[in-house]
Amino acid sequence: MATSVVIPVRNQPDYLDWTPRALAGQQDGVAEFEVVIADDASTGRTAEVARSFADRLYLKLASSERSLGRAASRNRGASVASGDHPVILDGDSWAPRDLIARHQRSFAKYPGALVISRRVEMSWWSFSEIAEGTSANDPVPFEEDKRDARGLSDHEIDYYPRTLWLLVATHNMSISAETFRREGKFDEALVGPAYEDNEFVYRVFRHVGCEPGHFRFDAELVCYHLPHFRDWDPEWQGTTSVLPCIKDKFRHCDVELLGHPPNHCGQFDPTR
Repeated sequence: MATSVVIPVRNQPDYLDWTPRALAGQQDGVAEFEVVIADDASTGRTAEVARSFADRLYLKLASSERSLGRAASRNRGASVASGDHPVILDGDSWAPRDLIARHQRSFAKYPGALVISRRVEMSWWSFSEIAEGTSANDPVPFEEDKRDARGLSDHEIDYYPRTLWLLVATHNMSISAETFRREGKFDEALVGPAYEDNEFVYRVFRHVGCEPGHFRFDAELVCYHLPHFRDWDPEWQGTTSVLPCIKDKFRHCDVELLGHPPNHCGQFDPTR
């Protein structure tokens, strides 16, 4: 099994129902792949929903008895995965029919690269089209990736090659299992709602000598984030303990860019 799709979840039964459903419909020359759902001590129907796809997917369920956070969930899922090419999604994703095949082709072409992909924020209108079965096509990406405002979609900006780690989102990312193990996986001490993905990729960036050729952004690798209501204030307040922890851990000037507006990145060269 070459490709393992790792999906961390916690108490998302309704949204989780859509994520493996989309993966079960993968086409466009996709090679064999497995799906590993890492359940972070969910209550309710989450495990039941995951198991309901066992007849349509090569499925593994890795559960924990107590909640340890997203970083630990991803690590647990990766530990039981058998593939040498992990693709990391979230439990509220809708994968277009060619998503996994595109990841596989990218891995075959650039086996040592960490691939950063697009995460499009699906509108309720697009979601209703899928839910009602009235559209035979994948959603049209008129809902932009929120990272575009920070320069993700602009290939001409001068700071892009050396600050790509700032724009990472593990909602749609792939990496070789060898690199994942070498870097020590995600830091499970970071239990807040953000930045644990940036911290991991920054470690990869430092390991390769801050050289940009080990990272690739593929604008064609699109995954859709299912719409849902969120209380942003407490979520982002939870990041206040994460950023100081990361900056204390590395104590390097370029880490100060985490949490800063994009114009700061354009004025900064981390190689100096």
